[in-house]
Amino acid sequence: MSRALGILTVAGLVIAFAGGGCGGGGEERIDPGAAGSGDGGHGGHGGPSRGQLSALVEAGGYCATAADCKSGFCADGICCRSDCAGTCQSCSVEGSIGTCTNVPVGADPRHDCPDDGAASCGRDGSCDGTGACALYGAGTICRGQSCASSTVSHAARCDGAGACGTATSDSCGAYMCNASGDSCRASCISNADCVGGAACVNGSCGPKPPGAACGAAGDCASGFCERRLLRDGLHRDVPVVRDRGQRGTVHRCAGRRRSAEPVR
Repeated sequence: MSRALGILTVAGLVIAFAGGGCGGGGEERIDPGAAGSGDGGHGGHGGPSRGQLSALVEAGGYCATAADCKSGFCADGICCRSDCAGTCQSCSVEGSIGTCTNVPVGADPRHDCPDDGAASCGRDGSCDGTGACALYGAGTICRGQSCASSTVSHAARCDGAGACGTATSDSCGAYMCNASGDSCRASCISNADCVGGAACVNGSCGPKPPGAACGAAGDCASGFCERRLLRDGLHRDVPVVRDRGQRGTVHRCAGRRRSAEPVR
C-alpha cells in the first residue's frame, strides 16, 4: 500500500478522502473518474455497487455527479436524499442542506421562472415558496390609463391569479382628453378643449362660473345671468333694475339671484 497526495491505492481501487463538506466531512468517496459516470450533478441516480457505498459521500456533502453520492442523487452540487429536479426546489437551501426543499419566496437559483412582464399578469421571475413560480400580485397595473376623445379608461390591474382585469371608464364631462392622451383636461385654453365646441371662458368649459360674461341664463352654471353696472372700471356687485341703455352696463353670471336694488 502506498500514500501520495492524499490518494490511497488498495488492490487497484483508487479512493480519495472527501473534503469537509456539510454532512459529509472526513468521509471517503470514490474518485468520480474511477467510480463511473453520473448525470452531471442534477437529480440523477448513479447506482453505486454495494462494495462502493462505504466510500461515497453522505447527503449534505459536496458532489460533482450522482455517482459521488450514497443516495445516488446530486443536485445543486450537494448530495441529496432524494431526486430534486422539480420547479423551484433545491438541495442547498440554508438550514436544509441535503434535503430537497422548496426555494424561499422571491428566490430562483436555477432560473426556473422567466419574467413574463407585468402586462401579462403571469410569472414575475421568482418562486412563490410552494414549489411554483410566483405570479404578479393583485393590484399590479397591467394596462395603463388612457383617454380618447372625452372618455378616460382607467388603469387595469392584475387579479393575482394570472389575469388582467377589465378597466372602468368615465366621461370627461365638458372637457376633451389632454394632449398626452392619458387623462381628461381640467381646464381649457380654447373652445377646441371643450366637448361639442362649447365656449372656453376663463379656462372653464360648459356652463359658466359666477362672474363670467353671459348672454342668457342658460349660459351660467347657476342659471342666473344678471345685468351689472360698470363703475370706475369695476363690476359693481348690484343687479340693475332695468336696462336704461346707459354705457357701462354688462351681463355676468351670478352665484345666486340677488334682490333688486336701485342704481345709485
